[in-house]
Amino acid sequence: MANINAPFGFSAYIYGTSGGNNQQQRVYYIPSTDTSAYYVGDVVKTVDGGDASGTPAIAKCASGETPRGTVTGVLVSNPNNPSIQGVNLDLTVTSVPASKAQAYYVFVNDDPDQAYIIQGDSTTFATTDLNKNASYTVAAPSQANQVSATVLTGTTTSSTAPLKILGIEPISTNSLGAYARFIVLFNEIELNRPSAGI
Repeated sequence: MANINAPFGFSAYIYGTSGGNNQQQRVYYIPSTDTSAYYVGDVVKTVDGGDASGTPAIAKCASGETPRGTVTGVLVSNPNNPSIQGVNLDLTVTSVPASKAQAYYVFVNDDPDQAYIIQGDSTTFATTDLNKNASYTVAAPSQANQVSATVLTGTTTSSTAPLKILGIEPISTNSLGAYARFIVLFNEIELNRPSAGI
């Protein structure tokens, strides 16, 4: 049976290479001047700056840049300045638009030992791709209420590739081939130590 083409970006799977997933997350700030859209499953990096309360700023991360982690959720209000007026909050917010009328806050899984599941692209992946490194292609979904459309692309033996393939997700609906779902680790991540400042 062929794999289904339904990308979702990076989804937390296990801690390190075998342990339970602890879903560690922190709140990060996206200023209103930022021009990228963000979706659950997107990869982000830190940038110089933050909000007035000291929440660090992030930006969208391209394949090949050193990430901080992945977006796991979008907050519907500023956690550092809650309203005392009892305003209505839009609980349908699941993404951050490219054009922003306000700053946004997101949850980010920034654990440097987190392993993820990510769908491969249309490449016919084979057993010879296992244990190699790979890159990923950042892509937005077709609708704002969907998750990230980022996928794993092309395997390599190069040590500079951002991902290490640990295997494929062991579920009955997943097999090697186009759109296979892989277990991966980031080869470089900001919170690995020692690390340079931004």
